[in-house]
Amino acid sequence: MATPGITLIVLYYLSLGSCFSRLPRTQSIPLFILLCSFFFFPIRSLLDKFKSESELVFLDVGQGSATFINLPDGKKILVDGGGPSSKKFNVGESVIAPYLWHRGFTRLDAILVTHPDADHYNGIPFLLRRFKPETLWINGEDGHDWRYQELLDIAKELHITVKKASAEDLILSGKGAKLRNINNPLQEIESERSNDKSVVLRFTDAAFTCILTGDISKKTEQALLQSNTDLHADILLAPHHGSKTSSSYSFLDAVNPEQIVVSAGRFRPEYFPSQQLREYCSNKPVPLLNTAEHGAIRVQITDREAKIELFTSAQQ
Repeated sequence: MATPGITLIVLYYLSLGSCFSRLPRTQSIPLFILLCSFFFFPIRSLLDKFKSESELVFLDVGQGSATFINLPDGKKILVDGGGPSSKKFNVGESVIAPYLWHRGFTRLDAILVTHPDADHYNGIPFLLRRFKPETLWINGEDGHDWRYQELLDIAKELHITVKKASAEDLILSGKGAKLRNINNPLQEIESERSNDKSVVLRFTDAAFTCILTGDISKKTEQALLQSNTDLHADILLAPHHGSKTSSSYSFLDAVNPEQIVVSAGRFRPEYFPSQQLREYCSNKPVPLLNTAEHGAIRVQITDREAKIELFTSAQQ
């Protein structure tokens, strides 16, 4: 169940009180039942299908990655969903699901795992069971341990369609907004590292573009440049959490972003983002937004502009 808004809670108690008032039962009881139904079928989620803007939310999941994308027609996808993990903590259960429920969302249309590294997928098994997406997109790799196979087994158990993201696949679209796979030249080369086989995505809506890069290294960046792929974007989700293994200057120049987002934890700031990336952003200059410093980063896209909202700013 989605977290009810304060208005719904107030109306619930008022209608409950009306059941014990002098209001005729033929009016109070149907009203009470109607309001109770909104706990199971949230109004916010229903109205979401009629909105005209898109949004991207780079969630603060610590040292990991999770990007929520909400299209104009209400279609929703989560790109990656992993972070720190222990027996007492699961990022899907403790961070991602509560955020979605708080927004009034109880279903996802799709989930995409850019590559089978735990910090990109270890919260997804919980999300598959609770949000039951129609499709689980993967890059086709087997993964490093049994936990990734368990994720695929859960998808099979729940009859979720598992698809390998191939060149230029359209992952999700709605009212002009599109999330499309960019052809990663190294994805089909068996000898390449898992990180370099990450699914690379382009999100477009109106005049706005965002590139999502998984954990690709400079090697894949150069392969993308040599393939003459159009990489220009307004926002870049920095590869590999802003590590020094990625974000070559030639790649960043080709993307030429107005903002660079880093999804990283708080405990290794000297590595994520790297000093090289910090220097590039300082010299360019390009604003560098880090979830470790700003919390969740929300981008609302309309026909006229893309508005960025930082969790830390919203709390002030």
